[in-house]
Amino acid sequence: NGTRLDNPWAATGSNASPFDQDFYLIINVAVGGTNGWFEDGKSNKPWLDGSKTAKKDFWQAKEQWYPTWEKNGQMEVKSVKMWQQSGYNGCKA
Repeated sequence: NGTRLDNPWAATGSNASPFDQDFYLIINVAVGGTNGWFEDGKSNKPWLDGSKTAKKDFWQAKEQWYPTWEKNGQMEVKSVKMWQQSGYNGCKA
């Protein structure tokens, strides 16, 4: 899609970044966006990234995209599993 993401942890000097420190895991459902992930003019996208009314355009096209959402756009999380490496931060596992 042309979006370039720089590695924010490249300058830390650690191969384990960002997992070498405590962190939170956030799980969410996101729609729309004006950051280039969804290319303008593709797949019937009803808004333009540079538009001052992009959010409004998205919402006004609800009849177009809402029927494609399963379970009314809700996300179900069956399980989340995370492990910590033995020896880090006092882990004895």
